Amino acid sequence: MLINRTIILLAAAIFLIFDVYDLASAGGTTTENNSNVDFQQTQPKDSQSPIAEILSINNNSSQIASRCSPAIYGDRVVWEIIRNEGSNNDIYMYNVSTSKETQITTSGKANYPAIYEDKVVWTDYRNENNHIYMYNLSAERETQITTNESIKSGPEIYGDRIIWIDDRNGKQDIYVYNISTTKETQITTNGSASEYGSPAIYGDRIVWQDERDGNSDIYMYNLSTEKETRITINESSQEDPAIYGNRIVWTDYRNSKESSTFYMNSNSDIYMYDLSTSTETQITSNKSNQFRPEIYGDRIVWVDERNSDKSGEFYMNSNSDIYMYDLSTSTEIQITTNELDQDFPFLYSDRIVWMDSRNLSDIYMYNITNSKEIPITTNQSSQISEINVDISMSWNPDSAVPLDNATFAISGPDETYIGNGSDWTKFNASAGDSVPKSSDKSKCNITTQNYNSIIM
Repeated sequence: MLINRTIILLAAAIFLIFDVYDLASAGGTTTENNSNVDFQQTQPKDSQSPIAEILSINNNSSQIASRCSPAIYGDRVVWEIIRNEGSNNDIYMYNVSTSKETQITTSGKANYPAIYEDKVVWTDYRNENNHIYMYNLSAERETQITTNESIKSGPEIYGDRIIWIDDRNGKQDIYVYNISTTKETQITTNGSASEYGSPAIYGDRIVWQDERDGNSDIYMYNLSTEKETRITINESSQEDPAIYGNRIVWTDYRNSKESSTFYMNSNSDIYMYDLSTSTETQITSNKSNQFRPEIYGDRIVWVDERNSDKSGEFYMNSNSDIYMYDLSTSTEIQITTNELDQDFPFLYSDRIVWMDSRNLSDIYMYNITNSKEIPITTNQSSQISEINVDISMSWNPDSAVPLDNATFAISGPDETYIGNGSDWTKFNASAGDSVPKSSDKSKCNITTQNYNSIIM
């Protein structure tokens, strides 16, 4: 399910790189190790105790990566990895049973993956106009599905059918491609399919978010009967549909003062419609935002903001979590408890995957059967910690050394710096230099320079 909320999530993920860390506590000495830090700057926090605040910034933009839009089928998890502030996107896959990660695309322009059995589909911008592509994992073959020069979005796949939103007629409509027959069919003709949400497919049924009546409603099309059905009739907005069997779930704003999850006064809920009984059911009732639902069997998962900071007009201090509802037991369960954001859940059998911002942006998975959470990806390039920071008390330097109170030594693999946060002296460890001290280590007879920043 895709909405423009993604932009804010990615901005927040990049902002996390510029965070401040306390490395030591009063009266102690702390050493942290990480050879990946590109920029480090220190300043004394308390002249009477060996405490420092370290600001670490990874300024190598090629290493900044965000992972989002996960999907799962069986043992296979796919996601999009975003590098260089969104200018380089590719699709990756992880096999849970073999613990093997595979890069699916190399175009650097791929996003929004979906998977069914051994087929992965996505939107690709490698040409002037984006297209829908498919990769067959068994045959190890990539196929371009669309050729029309239009904008496509939100691809989904079920069996031999691929669906997406297409604006080739000037407005958004739903199209389907049959892999077996290589035939493309236009499903909607009124151009009212929402550009902010993906369609969903299960068997012969396609559901989507439709704006033909001025507000968003959920519609369904049956490929076998070629019949279109309006699912929701409430005058508020209904968005983000998902379908499994006879059940359709969506985000509903009928109980909300605002029709967007960005607002503090918003109270979106999850609703469900059962096609076999023609019955609509409210799944959530908490007076906060529940949105982006997915369904598999008797289980529904969604993003929940009941634990977020609601102190402002917008949800800028979000603490979104993943929740689940079991229809067979009428039980609601909180899946994630981490204080940072968890978003974009996807459900298959007893496995839930989502995008997790606890370490910039990674993909996590939860096994419902054994209640075990594991990270699928680890954002090595964005680990933020410090390199060999040794904080010590002052050495009572003489007048030749303009260092007051506490001094700090920072050691890398080839260089060592000693200073007080504004004045530093650099030593080349590989050349055999060492910090010169008096025999009793009470004095440091060196000449210092001013380093506004230290590059290791």
